[in-house]
Amino acid sequence: DVNGCTATDSISISVISRTISTVNSILSEVYPNPFSEQLTISVGGSASDLVVKLFTDDGKLVFENVIDKMQIQFTLDASGFASGVYFLSLENSESKIVKRIVKQ
Repeated sequence: DVNGCTATDSISISVISRTISTVNSILSEVYPNPFSEQLTISVGGSASDLVVKLFTDDGKLVFENVIDKMQIQFTLDASGFASGVYFLSLENSESKIVKRIVKQ
């Protein structure tokens, strides 16, 4: 200006990139938990077939199946499984989820 003063403003812009994880689209719901005779797995939005595995708490594989990417619900007959803690693994080409479930 006329007095020889200068003013400077600076603006800082932060761009936050957010990637929506495919984990949320693999598993919609597993119910009931705890379960007794049947376990229902509702899935949605998976870009590829889903591999379902059920492990005992000591790591023994007791069930494995592939759910077609177009299938939205799968019911597992658990009547032959012993009571206890199990780990349900759901995996597709992008992600893997492991959920703790309990058989009564």
